[in-house]
Amino acid sequence: MASGLWKKIFSPSPFFRETQTIRLPEEFNSKSLHVHINIDQQREFVDPSYGEKWGNQRTLNTALHNAKIMPEIKKQGIDNCIVYYASEKMSHKKACGGLFAIRPDKRDILIKKNDNSAFNGGDIHEELQKRGKKALWVSGFNAGACVKETVIDAYKQGYEVFVMSDCVENSRSWSEDKKDEHLFYMETQGAKIVSSAQALAYFRSLER
Repeated sequence: MASGLWKKIFSPSPFFRETQTIRLPEEFNSKSLHVHINIDQQREFVDPSYGEKWGNQRTLNTALHNAKIMPEIKKQGIDNCIVYYASEKMSHKKACGGLFAIRPDKRDILIKKNDNSAFNGGDIHEELQKRGKKALWVSGFNAGACVKETVIDAYKQGYEVFVMSDCVENSRSWSEDKKDEHLFYMETQGAKIVSSAQALAYFRSLER
């Protein structure tokens, strides 16, 4: 694509459309089929004062926002999956500075990965299949890397995928000003872009 056309498409206004109304077939009416997936909310990626200082004010604000949204999602009876990046010997408490502003409880699905996509570098597909999950609601970091790759692979595996646009962001190391472009790309690959408010409203409408 020519650079001029690229600029025309992606600037200056947002170019993806948040789904106005969330519609899924009746077979998705059970809350047990849905899962919230938070990706790589670790200090290295979100905290501007930590380590290599990859985080920025937007990642920090988004992480704190996610920390408030996650309990609300769980309160609606939606299972919670926390994905974190780590080497084989590192736990979620230490890898990349540890999880930031969130703490898994015994009900959460905890997935370690060692690649951008949780489907390539972790056992998330097996865990989700075991629990009968069909619709994934995604938050986390970075929109242009681990979130994007996980979302694309999830769609290829046959899941319905929703990305909560106010719950994902990019750090300094991953095109921090291009979140909208990454959301647009995920949309072209089959994901639906929604807000966390839309997601919560939809969860409240579901049967137990």
